[in-house]
Amino acid sequence: MTLLLNHVQRLNLKVMVGALVADIGSIRAHWALQDKLMLTDEEAVGVGLTSAFVGGREIYNWLPDSSLVCMHIELDEREKAIVEQAIQAWPSYQISQARGWLPAILEQLGIPLK
Repeated sequence: MTLLLNHVQRLNLKVMVGALVADIGSIRAHWALQDKLMLTDEEAVGVGLTSAFVGGREIYNWLPDSSLVCMHIELDEREKAIVEQAIQAWPSYQISQARGWLPAILEQLGIPLK
């Protein structure tokens, strides 16, 4: 399947996948998916991307008025399952913040907003 994602969606999904717990047999698939979602060096500079680890989680910051062209990200079945697992396992969402990036991903994945 192909997801059309902007940089905010890509970065949020990368962090969420990174927060999952995985066994040694599947950790490389998680890392590969994170690499696929990550911005290129040029994209990162374009949005002023910085990162830090806070409480064991990687936190990204970027210039709020920046934007990049959306990117088509091709996911195989395993990667799609990892993304779905990350979305379901995330402990909580900030309602206002998530409203800007999460619904489009859920719609593309066919996950209904109940």
